[in-house]
Amino acid sequence: MFTNEQVDEYAKAKGYAPGTILWATDKPLDEDAFRSGNKSSAAIDFLRWQDIGLEDSKGAGRIPIEEQDAHFVSPGRGISLFIKRMLPEGMTYAGTAPEASKSGLKKQFDPLHERSWWKIESGHPIPAGLRLVYDGVPPGHCTLTVDRQLSVKQFLSLVTSISFSAAGTDYFGMKK
Repeated sequence: MFTNEQVDEYAKAKGYAPGTILWATDKPLDEDAFRSGNKSSAAIDFLRWQDIGLEDSKGAGRIPIEEQDAHFVSPGRGISLFIKRMLPEGMTYAGTAPEASKSGLKKQFDPLHERSWWKIESGHPIPAGLRLVYDGVPPGHCTLTVDRQLSVKQFLSLVTSISFSAAGTDYFGMKK
């Protein structure tokens, strides 16, 4: 796992600046890209209101399936990815599953958190209409976004056609 400072240095060494296109139909993905999800999936089958720049007036969090044709993803909006597996600010890396024992770590860290990572492997083709753009906020962050405005339903259809593979589960927290 990388800290904000480490991934920021890495991005600068690679020449990444906000707006750098990391992946597009005419630009192959040179290295793996990462997404934190849940244990069973990369959580790419939905968008939240904030992902498209709207307030969640209903308190639902996610955009309901029945409303996905009525709302749109604009360039620059979409799904968060990272150029490296990231350690949240202020946290201490505790280990990676299955090598690290979660029950043993709970004795050393309070609270103890876990993050399941999923990756798009370098060289994977990107569906036409999508691109991955580095923004660096927070360090290492990039957005899987659209070339032109698409409905949420169209966007999710393209995103779910990308193969994400499990990249491991990391534990982190605050030492007792």
